[in-house]
Amino acid sequence: MTNIELLETKVRATRRVSSLPLVVIGIATVVAAVSPLFGDVGRVVGFVVAPLAALAFWGVMKVTATRAGLGMGRERYGLIAVIVVVVSLSPLVSILLGPAFLLGVLLLAAGWRAEDRRQWVSGLVLAIASPLLSYSFIQNQIYVLERALTGWYWFTDMTADGVILAAIGVVLLLAGIAQFRREDEAIRRRSE
Repeated sequence: MTNIELLETKVRATRRVSSLPLVVIGIATVVAAVSPLFGDVGRVVGFVVAPLAALAFWGVMKVTATRAGLGMGRERYGLIAVIVVVVSLSPLVSILLGPAFLLGVLLLAAGWRAEDRRQWVSGLVLAIASPLLSYSFIQNQIYVLERALTGWYWFTDMTADGVILAAIGVVLLLAGIAQFRREDEAIRRRSE
């Protein structure tokens, strides 16, 4: 690696460009997935999780860059966050495409701008999975199977689709934590 490539790697690691978006979106996805457990309050949370996550995402990236003494870079995270907040003002997006769709779009756009394949692929998976999971397709199949086996079925606010969405959020969170550790090692290795 040239000195410029080493410097770019250290700056990216110091700004936490690869890890923090995964952590923020992972936490927000878990919150969106478990929000039905909280009844009417949970339904409201499902609508506001995307704009709050977008603002938190931008804030975390801004604070991290400022603390490191670096600029925000060329990714334009603030613009991405504003677009997600504006689009999320329409409740139809959350109703039709699921509460995590805009989180996936946010991660996809941030990963694309940061040229981070792990992020944009994760965002694409989340954006595709959210509409599929928001219509309880898997849970409906479980009801059919459950009724065939036992003669009755059990209703719950947390569906199998919500569990899968929460699992996707946990995977994103764990991937972000693992990347955070790799960034930490890169910072320590380059400073020695």
